[in-house]
Amino acid sequence: MRWVSLVLVCAAASLLGGGIARAANDGAFQISDWTGRAYFNHKEKTLDRCSAQLTNADKITIIYSLDRHYMWTFELSNPSWNFPKGSAFEVAFGSGNRGYFRQRVIE
Repeated sequence: MRWVSLVLVCAAASLLGGGIARAANDGAFQISDWTGRAYFNHKEKTLDRCSAQLTNADKITIIYSLDRHYMWTFELSNPSWNFPKGSAFEVAFGSGNRGYFRQRVIE
């Protein structure tokens, strides 16, 4: 559950802020090659979600997010991808020796 650790570090680091390089005035911070960010609901004065993202050499951006209800999202993007709205396809996610699962993805 490496992604859980990463997102939790993202949330804690954003709240504590000690020893982490700030990426910009928007509350973003860097941990190694990852950019973390906490999103707040200013009206309710609560943490809405936190995310961590990384863009690799092929320009594929990976984003993990965890909201305050412990629901997570996983996003992949690339500027060269051009899927028509409503496109759907099957993908398989795997993690090491733990097997994989299939999920239907809709643009």
